[in-house]
Amino acid sequence: MNFKTSTALLTTAILGISLLTSPIAPLAQEGASPDASVVNVLDENPKIPYDKAINKTIYKDTVLKYDFEVARAKDVVTIETLNAPNSTDSLTVKDKLSVVITDITGKVVSTESFNNFLGVEMSITNTHLEKGIYTVEIKGLSEIDATGVELNFILKDNTKIKPKITDIAIEKKGVLPQGISNKMQPIVNDKNVDYQVSYKYPGTKTYRVVDYYANDESVHEFWSEKIGEHSVKFTIKNSQGVTSSKTIKVNVVKKQKPTKAKLKLSRTTAKKGQKVTLTVSAKGNNLFYKSEYRVKDRKYPVTIQSYSKYKTIVFRAPLEKGTYTVTAYVKQDNGTEVTKTQKVILKVK
Repeated sequence: MNFKTSTALLTTAILGISLLTSPIAPLAQEGASPDASVVNVLDENPKIPYDKAINKTIYKDTVLKYDFEVARAKDVVTIETLNAPNSTDSLTVKDKLSVVITDITGKVVSTESFNNFLGVEMSITNTHLEKGIYTVEIKGLSEIDATGVELNFILKDNTKIKPKITDIAIEKKGVLPQGISNKMQPIVNDKNVDYQVSYKYPGTKTYRVVDYYANDESVHEFWSEKIGEHSVKFTIKNSQGVTSSKTIKVNVVKKQKPTKAKLKLSRTTAKKGQKVTLTVSAKGNNLFYKSEYRVKDRKYPVTIQSYSKYKTIVFRAPLEKGTYTVTAYVKQDNGTEVTKTQKVILKVK
């Protein structure tokens, strides 16, 4: 099994992220003598970037040193696998390889472990490092024979970044009548997340998962026939398996068409621009009111007030003389059924 395959497998199993996004571009192998009695120090601490796959032939007592920078505190992982020369066969890493990370003072800061994933032997260091310059030292040990082995190596930033739902965009504010849908979309700080939506219905204590979807389908459509307060919880999970949640409340009310809608004006004759008080009454719950006036010979009405919770408003009479009809409309907040009041005549002198 080659390095690309083995490293990708390890990533899936342990890191949960893709190590390689393109074919490995091996670094040029440096001339190292097969004489096991010679200590080979290859390179003088070259800088090594994150996510750069390195492939080298090493021998007993070969020493590789690489410097890398930690710009801010993070979890750093190195992964090493071995193959027989010119072969894809995985070799045991233990007793053939030593991997140590030191800080700028020479203090050892790494921890090393050995893993086997689907038959691929691996050496892994997983260390939290503060800001600074560090050196990773890889040594070939006595168990490597004279023919040497192929080393596959990669340095990864394994810091787990917590995704966050910064807000939830909601199509309809306020209460929601039974059976009326309401679109909701979480606003997140990470484009590559999966979503889960759960409801806690009125009178229950636990959440029930109702939807799963990916980022490109992040709009959720809520609706319920149950009356009362609902808790809608959005949970997101990023590629590292880190989750975050945010909950909103939705109050579902009994769906009801308003009845007995009436309109009253404080005066039915007014001077141009004079203040007029308009009052609407109706039977129902969570009602919103809209009002308008119209001149008989004109096609479109003039809106006095768009739908709002205020049933009494003060407006000014039109600035043109004439006879106007004033009408009001009543509906539930976010409802679809509208009740119309009678028309009231307003004469402007």
